[in-house]
Amino acid sequence: MIEIDCRREGCSGVLRLELEDLARLGEVVCPECGLGDQVDSALLGDLELLADLTASIRRAEPILGRTGVAVNVAGKEVVFPYRLLLTRLTTEMALEVTSAPRRIRVYPETLPGPGS
Repeated sequence: MIEIDCRREGCSGVLRLELEDLARLGEVVCPECGLGDQVDSALLGDLELLADLTASIRRAEPILGRTGVAVNVAGKEVVFPYRLLLTRLTTEMALEVTSAPRRIRVYPETLPGPGS
């Protein structure tokens, strides 16, 4: 499942659909204000890469308890386990689409997992 925020200023509409549906439709329409947007091959390519990245992380789930991200804060290193990060964060990508910034979210739990 992906979510795309409407690009119209002041609109809080969110388009929710599967990546395959986005590729098939070629256009998305905001459910709140009706603003339409064409989906070009560059956007589809970016979304497919993001979905692949998210699915790869999900396939790595068996080792996530042993891996982490280290951040240096005020001269001290803090390590955050990947498993904790992934349960607290949403995978999101900022894109420039038709000259308007958008937020697009991909929900890892909706993508194919190990063995898919």
